[in-house]
Amino acid sequence: MADYNLENYSNYDPSKGYTKNIYNPDRPLFAKALNESFDMVDDSIANMGNTLMRDGDIVEGMAFTVKDSSSSPTGKTITIEEGKVYLNGKVRTFEPKTIDFDPKGDFTVYVKLEREIVTPREDPLLLDDTTYASSYLSESHNALKETVTITSDSENAVEIYTFEDGVILTTNSNPELSKLNDILAQRTYEESGSYRVEGLDLYTEEHPTDQNKLQLVVDKGIAYVQGYRNELMSSRRIEIDKALDSRTVQNEPFYYNSTTRRGKVGNNPVADIQRVSGQVQVTKEVKSRGVTRDSGDTLANGSVSEITKVYTDNKTYVQGEDYVLVNGNTVSWSPNGSEPANGSSYYVDYRYNKTMVKDR
Repeated sequence: MADYNLENYSNYDPSKGYTKNIYNPDRPLFAKALNESFDMVDDSIANMGNTLMRDGDIVEGMAFTVKDSSSSPTGKTITIEEGKVYLNGKVRTFEPKTIDFDPKGDFTVYVKLEREIVTPREDPLLLDDTTYASSYLSESHNALKETVTITSDSENAVEIYTFEDGVILTTNSNPELSKLNDILAQRTYEESGSYRVEGLDLYTEEHPTDQNKLQLVVDKGIAYVQGYRNELMSSRRIEIDKALDSRTVQNEPFYYNSTTRRGKVGNNPVADIQRVSGQVQVTKEVKSRGVTRDSGDTLANGSVSEITKVYTDNKTYVQGEDYVLVNGNTVSWSPNGSEPANGSSYYVDYRYNKTMVKDR
């Protein structure tokens, strides 16, 4: 088999704008002229295909499988299964092929088109098989054989799969007519911009080996970026420098879960917590009514924000009519309404602000 060289068999030049060879009935037919006619047809088909698809678009199949391999220098191989891919102006059949796979760092699988000339000496079916003709078994023409293969070398090749640390990032699967998709993507971007559809949540984790770095985790998900659908098929970890500068955040609210005994803050990570304060609910604190009518009774805790209930076993008193909160810690019976008998006991439910003490 000989390497394919177009100049040896055809003088076709697309820049000249020739679209058809017109043969004269009284002139000989040259082999190169006939080859040029086929090249014109191929070029026309390719121009039509290129308006709808891009090189490397997977039309069908071509799923991949990564396996351990003791014979591979990287310890793994990747096999691309059979399928169809658009390449060099045609949808081409692809047969399963295997290459070495590097699971560390960036790794890209490319497809490329290999061309070779097959002569009648390699394939006897190219000989003239017209029985009893004078040309029987004579050599007339060669055949151009085009084979799609895979490689990790980008030279004269087109990307179909991209991996990072063994995890797939991008694929050319399901092109849905790429050039038409370009038009729809432009409209989507102009109308809605870039947006997330699902997943792609962000959070940080401690770096396993470097205390000065964090791992930013991007969950798998789908987003439209400049109108194009992008799917992250698995979570991705990105190393980032840990911020060593800090600032003071005051009065940040959070909800405390009494079951887990934990509260989640909005600003994190946290270098140091200097003070935690919260509202504490006091229920049924027993108070003894003073001997002086319309006076006040001091509660056990200061910084009271709200009295929710004052009551005895038989009566509930009304705030504003019977009592009021004064000085942040006193039940005052000054409104001249009802009040417990002097020296009797009653109960108070209230909330007060408390500064928490670490480890207590």
